[in-house]
Amino acid sequence: MNDELRLSDAERDAASQALGEHFALGRLDADEHAERHERIWRAKTRGDIPPVFADLPGGSPLHPARHEPRRPAPAGQPWVAPPPYPRPRRMGVPLPIKVVFGLVLAVLVVTHWPLILIALGVVWLFSHKGSRRRSGYGYGPGPHGGCGQRGPVRA
Repeated sequence: MNDELRLSDAERDAASQALGEHFALGRLDADEHAERHERIWRAKTRGDIPPVFADLPGGSPLHPARHEPRRPAPAGQPWVAPPPYPRPRRMGVPLPIKVVFGLVLAVLVVTHWPLILIALGVVWLFSHKGSRRRSGYGYGPGPHGGCGQRGPVRA
């Protein structure tokens, strides 16, 4: 387009937004942004805008920079992507599940410790039942044949 044409407010807004993007990306400091912003709004023709964007990539929104077509890669061996790293094998239970299980177990032990003690006592009683020595007194098979009598056998 002709650089001698007058600018519209919409074109000034587009240039101002493009300048704001360069400021947001850190290419301009606050003073430089304010100075260039003022130059955009004082511009009369389309030819006044490109000098504001002369040292910024992409050109001005009214005169975008021309991109050169990419040249093909030089002939030779084709580039081959390296093989992906093998995925590490997970062993056992994941840590978050272990933590949750530990917390639940701790809460159960703290809140139900009397029941746990009773259960341990019952397990101990049943596990030691057959290890008592027989003295001839008491119930169960013995000299009396399990009749429930105590004392020596009489003939």
